[in-house]
Amino acid sequence: MKLRLVSHASVVFRCCGSGVWTDPWLFGKAFNNSWTLLPPPVFDQSLLTEISHIWISHEHPDHFNLPTLGSLPLDFKRRVVVLFQDNNPERIFESLRRIGYRNFTAMPHRRAITIHSDTRVYCYRAGTLDSCLAVVSGGKVVLDVNDARINHGDCKKILKDLGHVDVVLNQFSLAVHNGDPDHCRCLKRAAYNILEEISANHRDLKAEATIPFASLIYYSTTDNRFMNAYANRPRDVLEFCRARGQRVEALYPGDEYAVGGSYDSSRSLANYEAVHEASGQLVYDSSPPQALEAIRESFEELVRRLRQRFPRLLLNRVKPLRICVPDLELAVELSIARGTLTVYTGGSFDAVISSQPLHYWFSHPWGFQTLTISARFTVLRRLRTWHRHKALFALYAAGVNLRPSCLLSRSNREFFVSRVHGLLRYTDRGALSAS
Repeated sequence: MKLRLVSHASVVFRCCGSGVWTDPWLFGKAFNNSWTLLPPPVFDQSLLTEISHIWISHEHPDHFNLPTLGSLPLDFKRRVVVLFQDNNPERIFESLRRIGYRNFTAMPHRRAITIHSDTRVYCYRAGTLDSCLAVVSGGKVVLDVNDARINHGDCKKILKDLGHVDVVLNQFSLAVHNGDPDHCRCLKRAAYNILEEISANHRDLKAEATIPFASLIYYSTTDNRFMNAYANRPRDVLEFCRARGQRVEALYPGDEYAVGGSYDSSRSLANYEAVHEASGQLVYDSSPPQALEAIRESFEELVRRLRQRFPRLLLNRVKPLRICVPDLELAVELSIARGTLTVYTGGSFDAVISSQPLHYWFSHPWGFQTLTISARFTVLRRLRTWHRHKALFALYAAGVNLRPSCLLSRSNREFFVSRVHGLLRYTDRGALSAS
């Protein structure tokens, strides 16, 4: 089995008689145009003839990238089989049907399925959203952990199911921010914690090698570029794990790795260093300001939708937030309880968000979560109020409906069960305190 790195979390597994392409992303930006691929992708179109399956790990746009998936040839779309975890898969499959895909498989949790006489694929669901993929071929096992933050217990289950893991592919750098203005403290700590998690996964899975990937982006707007100063690099992963007796191999886009063979990471590391040295030439976008009236209209429509799903008693417990909007040179107070967004002229505010990401938050069910991933906000005070908004919008994005007539619906039950399991695993990397 060989694997070729394309970009970010996009890898092509080349097995005997089959090929699996993970999370295709070849162009464009993600998360409200806040992430840009770096280094550029390297994809040979001739690989399409070898690819029999596409695996989508989860719904985030850096993994489920519809512009890339839509751009692929029609005959390829009609032939290839799309794999997705058995976790509300029809929403994904229907989106892909609309752009020409025809063949789909919902992958059961912790069960392998055969895609060729010598190749099996295995899915492990982690929490409410993420999933891992194992490709098993020729006696070799590669586990694509991706964004899934698996813990010691998860690793034990995976090893029980698979028997062994030869190579682990793991995310290696920052992907969330909690808005703490003390960047140096919180982001340094978060970046270090990621290295610890990679090392722990390597140890718990008894892996032969770890390959860092799924962090091949840079934060590319003027209000989130600060994140780049704290990002881990592949060399950081290699040095951290080597100090613990663990083998790490670095692949650069276009590089191919033969599982079980020898590999020299020096050229790939040199390429990454060259990218880092040229980082002063990177382009950063400034979003055009959004008019206050457009922001107000999107907020009022958002409140209308919230009232359709949540009882007033709950919404009334969400206290107002006062947000400085620097590009409009004003502050606003938003009150979900009252359904109002007004200009605020008091002396202090709770958070800082520019007008475009603020408007995006109000305009999309996933808008609040995009703030934390794009890192385009700062929280200055009243963290409890901010966290109540965060909890409310997590429910909203998940499609939860807490009106009395819907309280015991199947979708609600499934969400809360998965959330309880997720709480046993997740710790917000951006919120970890400095040691």
